[in-house]
Amino acid sequence: GGVITAERAWSLCIDCDEKDFSSSKLEPDTSSYEYSITLLAQSLKCADSRKRFEDMKSHFKVDQISESNDPSILESIAVCLVAISRGYTLSGDADRGQKCAEEALHIIEKLLSSKYSSSQNQSVQTASSEAKTATGGKQAWKSKLKNGDSKATECGSRREESNQLFRTHRLTELRSEAASLRELCASTSANNSKNQFVTSDANYVARWMMSRLFYFSGGGTTALETVDDGKDAGSSSEEDIEQTYTRWMHSLWHSFGLKETTRRLLSDNENRHKELHLIFPSKKRDKVHLPNVLSPQTCLQFRDRIMGKNNRVIDNNGFIKFRNVFSSLNEDNSSSASATTSAPVHIEIGAGSGDWIALQAQLNPSENYVAVELRSDRVAQTFSKCLLHHDFNKSTAATKTSSSTASTKAHGPLENVCCVGSECGSFLRQRIKPGSIQTIFVNHPEPPTQTYDNASTALSANTADEEPAHMLNSQTLLAAAKCLRQDGKGRLIIVTDNLIYARLVSRTMVRIMEDGRLKGISTREVGDLRKLETFGSGVHLFEGKPSISIGHYTPNGNFSGGTSYFDRLWRTGAGKHADMKKRFIIAVCTRNSADDNIPDTTNDSITRKEKFRRNNEHNKMSQKSGAQPKNAAGKNKNASKKRSAEKQRLRNERRLLKKQQQQQQQQTTMAHNGSE
Repeated sequence: GGVITAERAWSLCIDCDEKDFSSSKLEPDTSSYEYSITLLAQSLKCADSRKRFEDMKSHFKVDQISESNDPSILESIAVCLVAISRGYTLSGDADRGQKCAEEALHIIEKLLSSKYSSSQNQSVQTASSEAKTATGGKQAWKSKLKNGDSKATECGSRREESNQLFRTHRLTELRSEAASLRELCASTSANNSKNQFVTSDANYVARWMMSRLFYFSGGGTTALETVDDGKDAGSSSEEDIEQTYTRWMHSLWHSFGLKETTRRLLSDNENRHKELHLIFPSKKRDKVHLPNVLSPQTCLQFRDRIMGKNNRVIDNNGFIKFRNVFSSLNEDNSSSASATTSAPVHIEIGAGSGDWIALQAQLNPSENYVAVELRSDRVAQTFSKCLLHHDFNKSTAATKTSSSTASTKAHGPLENVCCVGSECGSFLRQRIKPGSIQTIFVNHPEPPTQTYDNASTALSANTADEEPAHMLNSQTLLAAAKCLRQDGKGRLIIVTDNLIYARLVSRTMVRIMEDGRLKGISTREVGDLRKLETFGSGVHLFEGKPSISIGHYTPNGNFSGGTSYFDRLWRTGAGKHADMKKRFIIAVCTRNSADDNIPDTTNDSITRKEKFRRNNEHNKMSQKSGAQPKNAAGKNKNASKKRSAEKQRLRNERRLLKKQQQQQQQQTTMAHNGSE
């Protein structure tokens, strides 16, 4: 995400002053242009990104869209146009944002049309060998296949099919975002209501950046000194906090558009921004000069001017103060979502581009959500989706309607979402106050490999050093457990479509539970899920559709689309080891003082032999404590009434849970219909 570093790398590899790339050190392919243009648009340097986009078209000689163009080049052009449109929209320029979105939609519709798709393979195969190389990995691997090698041919065929599914899915996702951007910009232009356009107020955008966007991964550059140094939570010194503020502000300043937003603020003639001129004095009367490097004092002065002196969002221990985060959007330090300032906080780690968490925040506006993602481009996409919020479930329909007839009622920022760029383990250890989070969600995490530990029945690794490299290692899970509320209400929910990986995480969870912080969620709490396996002393692996019983909200009962990018991708069948329909769920919660050592025997799938063994263990414990033991059949003698009362209590709990789920489903349906 380091724009300065990326631009330096671009100038080292390519002589930008020369129009002839034959004399440059490296010739850029489409991926190089994609990353470069997306970074410039992400930092709201829209003019620079547009200029490089024109250089890209000139480089690949794309004057007009036709069937003779290489599809991979057109796909990259569409990606760049959507990124530039997003940048213009965040900058408050609705007209240019709409124009770029419409250009992108025109290209995407061409690529997805059946006529154009049928000519893609032919155009690639008949391309001249002297033509410029457009892409690297996606096409270069084909040349390495040996003629007559049946295994290589089979691999190539499978790879080609997978790539085609992926590209089609990618174009569909791009079309969805482009249509939403066009709809938002067009509604503003049609109504002539630029003052109502959410990003037309540069002060509001700046406040959003300083309260809803944290970036702790590399400080906005490729520097590694900001990587987790092993410090425990709460061990930050005053100097560390100052450095954290400075790195964070520089990330926003260079890589996420705060510098360009500040330029808009200083260009405003209103008196409310006159104090900014004292912080950033202009060298020339008519020209705004902004420094590339902000001193620690300047960072604090600037932030206090925008957010207020009494509204610090990082405390003296380095923890994020979410109560202040979710009450800091308005200048009087009162948020329109003030009711959520003391609401439960839920975190999603590995949030990707933010589809799932934005949907949850939309359907559950009374609670707060935090999206944690390592990659800066995905963090920026999540941030823009929440600020330029639209109803994601209408996006497909919006592509089939004109901008004048599309609904705009669903537009409005999601003020109950905060975006964080960080490695999740260090974030949980250093930035989250222990015992403060209600739920930590993990959706479709990336396995170490697709088939790791497929044949084994027990995890051979006993220490963290022997574990495979993946996000949900034992150290991350232990850090997550410490962040959860310790009153029995804290939950860790993991959803995956890979059964092999689900078993690996379940066995890792068994080791984590040895410290007594966590326990497996009772099967009666998630009655709509089917238990597949049990690991250790209570880690249940469930199968079923994620629902409200584990904190997953869906728009309505008939909703069949995926709730995230990868969820929709696997539904296309692109993953070899991922299931298209089945979802595997690991759910654990924190213990409370009321927990005892009696195992959960309410599930009917427990065998009679297992019940007998558990009853014997309970009898031994009861004899030591002087309590009345159970007989072999599991009944207390002369206590039939007590057993009937217990059965009635369990029955009432199941009925209450079912009723709550039905009520929640009705409320969600009504809210969705109201937005329509």
